[in-house]
Amino acid sequence: DAIEVEGVGNLLTETAKCCKPLPGDAVIGFITRGRGVKVHRRDCHNILNLGDGDRDRLIEVDWGGAARSRWNVDITVQAFQRQDLL
Repeated sequence: DAIEVEGVGNLLTETAKCCKPLPGDAVIGFITRGRGVKVHRRDCHNILNLGDGDRDRLIEVDWGGAARSRWNVDITVQAFQRQDLL
């Protein structure tokens, strides 16, 4: 299952490593030079800080069937040190 790019058929997409969007996140696509569309969270600092010349490379995307796929995620667990914690 793939992320759907508005108005385009089968197109190479990849989630951005900077913001690591997950299904359910509001996302937007950025058309790269030669590497398809990178999918970013809409609140990604790289998207928010795009220069005016690059804003025309943004495209609407949707999770589509990708929302039902398996995703690897990074998690951080914080705990207070105590006996038998692990």
